[in-house]
Amino acid sequence: MNPFTKSFINITVVLLLTVSSIFYLRNTQNSYIEENNIEQETISNYSDDIKSQIDSNIKNDSLIQNDIKVQNNKKVDSQIRENTETQDDTQNKDDTKAQDVTQTTTNTTTETTTTQTTTTTETTTTTETTTIQTTTTQTTTTTTETTTTQTTTTQTQDTTQTQDTTQTQTTTTQTQDTTQTQTTTTQTQDTTQTQTTTTQTQDTTQTQTTTQTQDTTQTQTTTQTQDTTQTEEDAFYFPVDFKNNKNGLSHYIALEPLVAINETCKPPPLPEVKCENYKTAFGENPKPDNKKIGILIQFGFDVDVLEVYLNEVYDVIDKFFITESIVIHSPNQDMKPLMWEKVKYQKRFSRFSDKIVHFIIDSSELKSQNGRWVSERNQERLRWEKFLKWNEENKFFGDNDIIGFGDADEVPSRKAINILKHCSGDYTSIDIASQFIFGTYDTVVKSMWHVPNYPFTCGDPSFYTLKSAKNSTANNNYPSRQRGKSGKYLVGNMGAHITYFHYIPFILNKSIVCTECTPLLVNTTKSIDVIFDETMQYYKKIHNWSNLNDAKKDVKDTYFVPWFLKCNPERFPAFFNNPDPRIYLTKEEINFEC
Repeated sequence: MNPFTKSFINITVVLLLTVSSIFYLRNTQNSYIEENNIEQETISNYSDDIKSQIDSNIKNDSLIQNDIKVQNNKKVDSQIRENTETQDDTQNKDDTKAQDVTQTTTNTTTETTTTQTTTTTETTTTTETTTIQTTTTQTTTTTTETTTTQTTTTQTQDTTQTQDTTQTQTTTTQTQDTTQTQTTTTQTQDTTQTQTTTTQTQDTTQTQTTTQTQDTTQTQTTTQTQDTTQTEEDAFYFPVDFKNNKNGLSHYIALEPLVAINETCKPPPLPEVKCENYKTAFGENPKPDNKKIGILIQFGFDVDVLEVYLNEVYDVIDKFFITESIVIHSPNQDMKPLMWEKVKYQKRFSRFSDKIVHFIIDSSELKSQNGRWVSERNQERLRWEKFLKWNEENKFFGDNDIIGFGDADEVPSRKAINILKHCSGDYTSIDIASQFIFGTYDTVVKSMWHVPNYPFTCGDPSFYTLKSAKNSTANNNYPSRQRGKSGKYLVGNMGAHITYFHYIPFILNKSIVCTECTPLLVNTTKSIDVIFDETMQYYKKIHNWSNLNDAKKDVKDTYFVPWFLKCNPERFPAFFNNPDPRIYLTKEEINFEC
């Protein structure tokens, strides 16, 4: 073969290979472009789906809900501050501002979704980074001047063959005196950077969000929320001015608990009544019976305990006669607000209205004599006279029906009332061996008014037949509670005398209004918790109290807690040694009109 022919063949082969390579590369490129377009469209659709989900989440998260949860454990102020349901108008406005920042942050951050594609002969890299951030800011005003900002960051990242570097860093710093929480999230994808910073201080909540991308998208929003500060001087309006009927404490006392009633928890079924088991009450030959029962309740300021009382026995009592005076029981007989008028239309009490009769002792019926017990004894006498007049007009109770006498904090059990209702015997009056409880479930008291052989009881309330009650009025006497002196009594977990219920406004008020009490001088520059602890330590010094664990053997046959208290520990946290969230409310959140 001559050299020319050989050269021509070589050139031809090279040209053919070159053309083949060009066609191959072109086909490959077209195929890649088509695949890439499909992939781009898929990514775009996926991004739209993500944005749609984010928008939906923003709408769902736009309502800030504050659920009150007072945990049934030891006193922890931060739990109360994080769980307050009732907030004033200032808080609602602050929450709205904080929400606007949240929505701006989320919408801006969503736009930082970046898709980067790099084309080479052998490698295809597609990176998709989606960052979703949802920030919820909740501000709660408390007495201890704390503002809470909660930040929740949710990050979703989907990456296909990531060539570059994605880095996420979270830093949290917290101190005790100035609470500062800082969260920094950084994502680097060659050209995309997203940074969110949230700073929280104790008195001022400041939320700042900055979002920046290479495509010149930049949004900066700053919201500042100033905490409402309540000083201890505002809390209880000392001194209490009874003469001008300006008692700031009564508004705290009348305020309904912040946690709703547990409607799913019901009282236990009543046991079968066997009258022969209760000879200490009915004598040696008790007989089955079926009678009406009414109870005359002396009422002052025991609003929360009255709620417990009415729930405990409503289904077994036929009528409640709530007797209330316009003056307190202390010797000065200062004017007081009528508490039943304040609370009777509240939802917690309106459900009982069909069985309640309200007796009011007004100024024309007051006694002018001196003496510590004049006001209280006058009220006991007048409630009986008012009952007789009411019953004469309504003819509701017969002589064989049962009438009880006691105070609002002397709570008989449903079991005890059901026994009295269905048994008859030889007695003038019967005392309930009520467990004497000092404020909380785990503190019991040895009293001077116990029934025989049960020193940790209080022998109240006392029950008569209407006939025996009428007969006891000889020599200008009137029927009333017998405090364990009746000689007949019901024992066996039959009731509770819940004295000094541990709601601090009630305790401080009690020191002013009760017959045997002396007003306390309270240093209102101290925290509410310190005031509470010091007050209870003072009263414990003058009562013969014991811890429940130390007195278990002595109270095994008498210890009793009403079912409604057991069902609602978060509604009545003070009874279970926890702070009540009502004490952290400001005066603007409570009706202080007298």
